[in-house]
Amino acid sequence: MKRISLITVYNSANCGSFLQAWALSETVRAMGGEAFFLRTGARKFVLGSAKNWLNWLRKGRVRRVGHDVRKNLRYARCHRLLPVRPMATAADCALFGSDEIWNVARDDFYEHPVFWGEGVRAARRVSYAPSINTTPADHPRLRACAEKYLPGFADISVRDAHSRDALSALCPGRDIALTLDPTMLLTAAQWAALGEEKARAAKKLQGRPFLAVYTYERYTTPEMAKSIRKLAAALGLMTVAACTYLPWCDVCEPGSPFDFLWYYSHAACVVAGTFHGTAFSVTMNKPFIALGGKNTKVLELLRSFDLGERNVSLDAPQETLLRLLRTPPWRRRGRNRRNGCGGPALGRKEMRVEENVRLAERTTFGMGGLCRQLLIPETEEELLQAVRANPEARLLAGGSNVIISDEKEFPCVISLQHFNRALTALGDGRFLAGASLRNQPLIKKVNEAGYGGIEYLWTVPGTVGGAIFMNAGTGRDAGKSIGQHVERVRWFDGTEIRELSAAECGFAYRTSVFQEKRGVILSAVLRFPAQSGEDSQRLIRERKERVQRLQDHSAK
Repeated sequence: MKRISLITVYNSANCGSFLQAWALSETVRAMGGEAFFLRTGARKFVLGSAKNWLNWLRKGRVRRVGHDVRKNLRYARCHRLLPVRPMATAADCALFGSDEIWNVARDDFYEHPVFWGEGVRAARRVSYAPSINTTPADHPRLRACAEKYLPGFADISVRDAHSRDALSALCPGRDIALTLDPTMLLTAAQWAALGEEKARAAKKLQGRPFLAVYTYERYTTPEMAKSIRKLAAALGLMTVAACTYLPWCDVCEPGSPFDFLWYYSHAACVVAGTFHGTAFSVTMNKPFIALGGKNTKVLELLRSFDLGERNVSLDAPQETLLRLLRTPPWRRRGRNRRNGCGGPALGRKEMRVEENVRLAERTTFGMGGLCRQLLIPETEEELLQAVRANPEARLLAGGSNVIISDEKEFPCVISLQHFNRALTALGDGRFLAGASLRNQPLIKKVNEAGYGGIEYLWTVPGTVGGAIFMNAGTGRDAGKSIGQHVERVRWFDGTEIRELSAAECGFAYRTSVFQEKRGVILSAVLRFPAQSGEDSQRLIRERKERVQRLQDHSAK
């Protein structure tokens, strides 16, 4: 496993900064690498905050200080979830980015040449999505850093066109790529699941419709606040400050980055005043307006997705603003007349639908009659729409250990094979697993992280959702099952998404409460004990050998 050191800002009290770091780490792990952040010392979390508190206290802003103290306590807990190593830690590859780490016009970045590679021990250096913001190409600091450090980079990619053009001018002959912000490397479903798993303060709003506002107090005038509240009233929504201090909002509670994710995934619409606020609006396909003004980062992001009209002034006609706040960036391309479902976001085609399918082709036993319409959702949003629109439809996951009559005909079946295959490490042996993730990739990734305990499922050709549904495990005598590793299950009952504790799941031998209810498992938080790689491989090998001795057809 390759060791990848990440050099970025990971420990500030800023949602975008933390979540871009989280996304980089998760992406590296998903690609099979061991990711960790170097302790650069570039951000003094407590010291920087204390300076702000003293300044606010001098101005008599006691409430502001209280809000910030509580927010920082929540951020501190989040920071502890990230793997951090000393600066002297060596790596196979050092990844620099993202955020404005190359913005040398800011002293708080320029004074830390570690962001350019100074003192970093790695066999290879690459950058992913750093930005110089608006620093001109002829800036003396930028020229000096580019000439000194960039020749040592194997590959260079940046987040915006200005950074690419400026660095290309300073490094003639180098191929400098333009790439997405790391927060856009994870899907809306992955971010929403993370918010559901880790949010605390935000969940007080469960079931209450609201407009989320993500901007900074210093960017907001009383007139802007009044306009936003007026828009929310016209939409019948309350206003919620999404983890920033906006005391004019109906709800202004200090929150963590995970609360921010919950607010964004549950908001009816969003008013965004920052780059990452806009980026998450795009990723989650939320009806939104961006108060970007002349901010080049926001403008370029919107242009790259052909969403320039979303950058508005609150002085624009109210009808225009309300239209944008009622309409997601990518509207469905019509409706399927038979299943009532539109296509997925981001301009993809409509949800995949196959007609007149023999279900025998979709089951491991090769049994199953004709399905007139097979819906194949690829996102959680599509799945929920399909289930709501077709309450009588049958659900079919991986198709293993399922006996279906060859003679029966089914009007509609919803496939659960593709909608959520994500696996997110939560720390301390805890993992958030999508229901579509197959057992073998789950075991492999858990083992690679140094944990184990369900190697007996290696020979079971199913998915996480199916394994939880039937509480898959060893024989009754051995007494091992996946239910012993479940902390919580996220489940859609046909009306709303619910979270069930392990006790509420009613696990027993080959049994769970889900077999008695209509609904669909979306994801689960699983916990595993620490286990060496050698033990994991031995247990898998022993399981395969045992099954191959006892069965004619078995997994190799």
